[in-house]
Amino acid sequence: MTTAELRSGDFELTIAVDESGGAAGSLYLDDGETLGSPHQWLRFAYKDRSLWISPHDTMFDS
Repeated sequence: MTTAELRSGDFELTIAVDESGGAAGSLYLDDGETLGSPHQWLRFAYKDRSLWISPHDTMFDS
């Protein structure tokens, strides 16, 4: 899935836990069209049936 496709509709987050019941990952978002556009990294963490989503970097111009 491209960033442009992601921005035009809903998406689903699938969590595949490890042997300790936790998971972590990240998602990169930009405008899907231009180089050097504002972008954002989001971090995901899952543990004990709770999901945390936090920005790694906030929106900024490269």
